[in-house]
Amino acid sequence: MPCFVTNPEEDSVHVNTPVTFSSFCTRNGNSFYWEFYETGDSIEFGEVVIKTFYDTGYVKVNLFVTNGNKSSSVTKRIRVNP
Repeated sequence: MPCFVTNPEEDSVHVNTPVTFSSFCTRNGNSFYWEFYETGDSIEFGEVVIKTFYDTGYVKVNLFVTNGNKSSSVTKRIRVNP
């Protein structure tokens, strides 16, 4: 089952501040694919990615994890504060 955490924590994300997204809590993953849905949608790869958000509001974050022929995903909606 995929999972991820943020640093700073999800309820402490602010505009113009780098946020680290880490999938280290996911077990047995080989490939990590991130989708960030915001004003300028983006795609990132890797167990850890760093994003900076430039607008307030909500961002939908999808993490897709694969291991061989198995795949799974998790989605969170994160609020970006001023």
